Amino acid sequence: MTWETADWLVFQLGEQRWALAAGCVRQVMRPPPITCVPGASHDCAGLMGWQGHLLTVVDAAARLSPGSARGSSGERVVLWVHEDHVGGLLVDGVVGLRRLPTSAALPLQSMLPPPWDVVAGLLRDGDDIVPILEPSAWFSAAAEGVSDRYMSTPHI
Repeated sequence: MTWETADWLVFQLGEQRWALAAGCVRQVMRPPPITCVPGASHDCAGLMGWQGHLLTVVDAAARLSPGSARGSSGERVVLWVHEDHVGGLLVDGVVGLRRLPTSAALPLQSMLPPPWDVVAGLLRDGDDIVPILEPSAWFSAAAEGVSDRYMSTPHI
């Protein structure tokens, strides 16, 4: 019998728990100063410096509640990697890493309408069902309106 598992980073946005594939997480940190970018989308928290590079930081709560005046409390920034690019995701807190059987992840069969198009599936974590987020979809949406000179995301 094979016990295949996958690792997930579980984080908080308000009272809701969410998950990211741990393999795409580069670092979790307290937010450094984040500079707002005029003309950026509502869910772009701004730019932050990281290892000599400027990174786009997406406010996860603002993305998922576009009509809400409140975004994330910004307790942590989750740095994630996608196709050798790094971006930041502003979240309320990190619950921790979870190692679960691969069968715990239920991929979605169809695309959801915005803002839910960033949900890639659902994760069964005990009695809880936790949405799985795809941060690369957020990066492209938040980058709208940001000058190309700020979008030279570092290759790692």
